[in-house]
Amino acid sequence: MMNSVLILLNIFNIIIIKIINFFYKLENYNSKIGNCLKNILINSGPIAIKIGQCISSRDDILPLEICNILSELTTDVEYYDDSDIYYKIYFSNKLSKCNLNISDCIKIGSGTIAVVYKTKIDNSDVILKIKRPNIKYEIERSFRIIYFYFMFYSVHSIDICEKLNKLKNVILKQIDFGNEFNELNYFYNIYKNSSDIIIPKTYDKYCSDDVIAMEYIEGIAINKLSNDMKRRIGKLLWKFSFESCFIHGKYHSDLHKGNLLLTSNDKLCILDYGLTGKISGFDKSILFNYNTHIFKKQWKMAAKLYVNKMVVNNDMSSECKHKFMNEVEEILKLCLSKKVPNLVESVYKLEECSKKNNTKFNNKYCDFELAFSTLISTLYGLNCFNIFDFEHF
Repeated sequence: MMNSVLILLNIFNIIIIKIINFFYKLENYNSKIGNCLKNILINSGPIAIKIGQCISSRDDILPLEICNILSELTTDVEYYDDSDIYYKIYFSNKLSKCNLNISDCIKIGSGTIAVVYKTKIDNSDVILKIKRPNIKYEIERSFRIIYFYFMFYSVHSIDICEKLNKLKNVILKQIDFGNEFNELNYFYNIYKNSSDIIIPKTYDKYCSDDVIAMEYIEGIAINKLSNDMKRRIGKLLWKFSFESCFIHGKYHSDLHKGNLLLTSNDKLCILDYGLTGKISGFDKSILFNYNTHIFKKQWKMAAKLYVNKMVVNNDMSSECKHKFMNEVEEILKLCLSKKVPNLVESVYKLEECSKKNNTKFNNKYCDFELAFSTLISTLYGLNCFNIFDFEHF
């Protein structure tokens, strides 16, 4: 109930700020709006926060001041009172099960699913990622709120409510710390000898269903880098994403700025493996070929693959299928031939077009689509606006 009151209060505040600004042109107008929006997202719970993390990189859509404020959601998410005795006892108990004392730990961050502490074990700096209490309930509550916000839009083009269901299931996956532990070790073993990428190693002895202990890696937050260094990091991030997906068949699904660091030896450190995806050989081939056609600007070939392999099967006539392919080709050409290719617009228009043709994007590719959308938003925030500048093969 309190969360709902706070959400309504901040919505009311935004309306008042907009009215006052209309007449008097407020100083720090965007910052005031950004703080209210951040509070709305926090009080709307994990799903809203995840959406906020994704759009925080899109200063092509939102004013930079608002993006900077929403970027705080990638490293410091607080939707409970830190001084509450219940939470102190909860986190203390989780650490005591690992034979650790909370008084020896320093809280250094708060994510959507977990709170992060730093401590020393055997004279080494170690990160302890501890699952939040009642997090499954918080995700379900957040889904109900966001579903209510968007359900009326589902009658238009994109089925937003279906996407929210998918997003909820994706975030629920992050609760499984056993899965994250395995994925972290998987990516660590692949990249432990890399000259560009570093993944933290785990400390198995201190890991449990609610705690992941891993190596502490010193680094600079991405938003503190120069524009030239951001572009360099963007290219490394693209290389990591492309290789891990199309060579190894697994991909990181949560590559927002808060999960990236630049180390002192200029390596890109990639954190948080609660959200990953896997694609089989056949599906990997389809996605690889589709993206290959896109990068070579072979719009007709990409459209043919999209219509024949990447949407749900239907009984479309040859004439309708041909018309559908032409429409997809025009969308790809329109959105991606621009000086700054608009991938987000292309995804939206493709879904709109698919719905008009009584079909939709195949669910088995939705995890990849969500991961790719997050990656593209982050690349925009790293001043990497043109995917055709990257090496692809």
